Amino acid sequence: MPESDLAKLEERLRRTAKLESLGILAGGIAHDFNNLLTGILANATLALDEAPPGSNQAEALRFIVQASERAAELTQQILAWSGKERFRVEFVDLSAVVTGILALIETALGRKTALNLHIARDLPSIEADPAQLQQIIMNLIINAAEAIESAGEVSVRTGLAKIDGECHADDILPDAVPAGSYVYLEVRDTGRGMDAQTRQRIFDPFFSTKLTGRGLGLAAVLGIVRGHRGAIRVASAPGEGTSFAVYFPASSEPVSWPTPYIAAGRSSGTGIVMVVDDEEYVRDTVRRTLDAAGYTVICASCGSEAIQLLHALATQIEVAVLDMTMPGMDGPEIARRCRHLAQKLKVIATSGYPEAVVKAGFGDLMDAFLAKPYRSEHLREIVHSVIAS
Repeated sequence: MPESDLAKLEERLRRTAKLESLGILAGGIAHDFNNLLTGILANATLALDEAPPGSNQAEALRFIVQASERAAELTQQILAWSGKERFRVEFVDLSAVVTGILALIETALGRKTALNLHIARDLPSIEADPAQLQQIIMNLIINAAEAIESAGEVSVRTGLAKIDGECHADDILPDAVPAGSYVYLEVRDTGRGMDAQTRQRIFDPFFSTKLTGRGLGLAAVLGIVRGHRGAIRVASAPGEGTSFAVYFPASSEPVSWPTPYIAAGRSSGTGIVMVVDDEEYVRDTVRRTLDAAGYTVICASCGSEAIQLLHALATQIEVAVLDMTMPGMDGPEIARRCRHLAQKLKVIATSGYPEAVVKAGFGDLMDAFLAKPYRSEHLREIVHSVIAS
C-alpha cells in the first residue's frame, strides 16, 4: 500500500476510534443529565398545575419549565451526535421537509443574506425522522448564514445522486457508504470559507469558531447522518465559501403521512402502579404525580424490591414503570422476572437513552416508552393509555 494511502487509512481509523469513545461518553452524560432533568421538569409542571393562574408563582414555574426543556434539547443534541438516537422513523419526502420550514429558514438567514432555492420534485422517499431532518437543515443553514460577514447568498438544493461507494477527499464519515442512489441536501454559502485545519475540526463537539457558539450544531448533524446511514461531504477554502452536502439512502417505499397529533386532556384514573428506579427523587416525582391523578403508587429502588412487591401484589399491580439502567438488576431483567410472576402486567420503560436503545433491551416486554426528562402530564397520559389498552 502506498505511504499516502496508509496515512489516510490510519487517520480514518483514529477518527473512528475518536467518534466511538466520545459517543459512549456523550451518551452516558446525556443519560445522567436527563435523569436530573426528570426531577426538575416533572416537579415544575406538577407545581404549575396547582399554582394560581397568572400569579408570580406560576410565572416563575413557567420559566423553570422552559429552562428545563431547553436543557433537554441540549442533551438531545448530545445524543444525536452519538449517532444512536432515532425517533419516529417514517418514509419522508426531503424536499417537502425543506419547503415545510421555509419560513424558519428565511428568518434564520436575516436581511443581509439572499436565499436561492433549487428544490427537486418527485424525489424518492428516505427512511428518516422528520424532526431530525429539520434539525440538520436548520443547523446547516444557520452555519452558512453566520459564515457570511456582510452580504452574500445561501443556496439550498435537493436532488438525487449516485454514490460509487469509494472514499472521497471531501467525505467526513470515517467509512465509505455503500454504492447506490441517494437523496441529497446541499447548503452552499458565499462566506469566508475554511482552511484545512478548521475543516478537520468543525464536527468535533464543542468546537466553534464563533464566540457565542456552543459547538454542538454540526456535531449533532454528524450524529444524525450517521444514525440514518448517510454521508456528508464538505468542500471549502478560504475566500471561496463552503458547501455541505448530506446524502440519505433512497427508498422505493411511498411517502408516509403521519396522523396529526391531538393533545389529550388531563388524564386520571385508578389502579396500582409500581415504580422501579434507583434515583429517589425520580421515584418521589412519579409517586406524587400519579397520586395526584388518582392512582395508587408503590415504589422500589431495585430489582429485588420489585420482585418482593410482585410476590405480594402480583394480581393487583397493573403497570410497572421501569428505568432502563440500574445497579445490579437492570430494567429488562426486572421486566422478564415480573412478567413471569404476572403475565398481564403492563411495562412502561423510561430512560434518558434513545428509544431505539431501550427497545433493543426490552424487546417485546415493553408496552410503552417514556423518554426522560418528561412533563408530569406526559407521565399521566402514558400510564392512562397503557391501562386503558
